[in-house]
Amino acid sequence: WLLAHIAQQLGVETGGDNRLELIGRIYTILEHLYAQGRKVVLLLDEAQMLTGREMMEELRGLLNLEMPGRKLLSIVLFGLPEVYENIYLDKPLAQRLALRCELTPFDESETRAYLTHRLAVVGANRVIFAPAATRFIHRASGGVPRLINVIADNALLEMFFARHASASS
Repeated sequence: WLLAHIAQQLGVETGGDNRLELIGRIYTILEHLYAQGRKVVLLLDEAQMLTGREMMEELRGLLNLEMPGRKLLSIVLFGLPEVYENIYLDKPLAQRLALRCELTPFDESETRAYLTHRLAVVGANRVIFAPAATRFIHRASGGVPRLINVIADNALLEMFFARHASASS
């Protein structure tokens, strides 16, 4: 299913093809895009959900699509730390891992900066979360960005329903 989905995203016809034919069609479109000077980057979010050795072999197979001296595809995996366990199910894939970046929990000042930035991006031009509220969000989330988002989103929704312009604690 992964190959078929990737093929569809690249505009490749997928009807009834076997695996090798599908890879051939993907290779053809990647060659065409390369000839146009375009770089193809496959972004896979929630990559920890891609489990099993067979799935990792598929990713490695896609990374093997190349022309002399040039890779035709780069893959970026986003996911929870379990993604590393999955990658290491296929040692040759793990050896191709060029860069690893792990987002660690924020400290309180980083949480405040993160909230301020996210609010500025959506057009907020005033303080929405008072320092006490920011401290609460940081403690409750443990500084984990995904949890910061959930708590702040819920706080904003509750503020809307209560017709409050800011959160103080």
